[in-house]
Amino acid sequence: MKEIGASGRDAWPKARGLAFVVLLVGVLVGACGSKAPNAAPATASTGSPVSSASASSASTGSAPASGASALAVPSTSASATTASATTASPSAVASPLVLAANQVGTRSQVPWGQIGPGWFLVISDSPAVWKGAASAPPPAGTLTMWLISPVAARYAITSWSGTGSDPRNLAELDAWSGDGRHVLFGQRGDGALELDLTTGALRHIDVPQLNTIGFTSPAGSNLVANVDTSAVDGTWTGQRLVRLDLSGKPQVQLAEVSQPDLPPYGGTIGWLYAADGSTVYLDGPGGLRVVSNAGGPMRALATFQPSDTDCSPVRWWDQHTILADCNNDSGSRLWLVQAAAGTATALTAVPGANSPDNPVGLGYNNAVQVGGSVFAQHLEGCGVVTIHRLAPSGVGTRIKIPQSLSNDRLIGTVGAKLAVESTAECGSPSWFGFYDPATNNLQKIIPDGPGDLGAGSALAFP
Repeated sequence: MKEIGASGRDAWPKARGLAFVVLLVGVLVGACGSKAPNAAPATASTGSPVSSASASSASTGSAPASGASALAVPSTSASATTASATTASPSAVASPLVLAANQVGTRSQVPWGQIGPGWFLVISDSPAVWKGAASAPPPAGTLTMWLISPVAARYAITSWSGTGSDPRNLAELDAWSGDGRHVLFGQRGDGALELDLTTGALRHIDVPQLNTIGFTSPAGSNLVANVDTSAVDGTWTGQRLVRLDLSGKPQVQLAEVSQPDLPPYGGTIGWLYAADGSTVYLDGPGGLRVVSNAGGPMRALATFQPSDTDCSPVRWWDQHTILADCNNDSGSRLWLVQAAAGTATALTAVPGANSPDNPVGLGYNNAVQVGGSVFAQHLEGCGVVTIHRLAPSGVGTRIKIPQSLSNDRLIGTVGAKLAVESTAECGSPSWFGFYDPATNNLQKIIPDGPGDLGAGSALAFP
């Protein structure tokens, strides 16, 4: 999955105070009639110090800037609750070895050198490992960030109170660095929070007028941010895409788009880095654009849709091909774009109104390949998405995932399985797990337990 905050369409609130109200595909779930969140203000004291990023780290794998304090992480030295496909059972962990399926460990047991494709980060509400008796449930409103391995072992990285004033409660989990050791929480308009997964330390990065933020490729040695621009009188004029150092200091402008030319359906400049970090692919009218990581003029890469259609890069389909999402008044359609030649092939059918003659509906905005089949994320309306198996025609049929809560979000793949986050239509409860479409078996990893909101804010390794 992509290492970037490409278009902002997959932004998800990250706290119990926000009730994990899901912002799917850029459509507010509030359209479903959900109640407004009542999270505490982020300006109150958290009890967990957050340092200011006044100086750049030497590298993305280095410790945070001086003054950053590690947040408390629950002990798992005895046994802890783990999730299986249907039940939860204790599993003891006694050594810092690679954990087996359903085992639970701490961040000190993470095999950092093995993190890569097939690993996931998921924030859960309350199904957490907590200090105290292993049999006692964690306090209500506890949020835990989990690192999940390809075999469904999970490592507790850090925990915090979702009902308090921790700054992460009003931020969105935006990006994971290519070295596997850092994540970014975007604070819209105010900057970002960087969490060092190896230590639990949190620091603030000042980025005024921030929209979305991510890491550069391949390892995350710098940041890239989409920021608003305004006139002297404060009137909003458009957006800029800028590369920053790790302290938030601007290095180079990659793109600038004035207000009339911004995409009407995403509202932000979308971007995707080449694997070596030398090139940045951008959204554009009717196709994709490209710019050097060193800056300079944007140029058209490919134009394959009408100019009133906004096309944005989603992620890399393979080493040479970009998966692009093009949307207009009719809906979203996926294309495969050759990065070198600029040629494009439609992956999904033309979207339109749901009818027996046009089952594509609002279209598709993400897809993966598993076991010779293509699975795509289908837009149902009202912020709800489902997962379809695509036919060669580009028209899909919904797959019926066991224990689905009706809103199934496609997070990524692990081997022949799909990584899925399933929620109720308007946000909670939710679970995260691995689904095998060949056998129709589901392995729940973060469950939707009684009284808990369950899983949220899932990211696949970039």
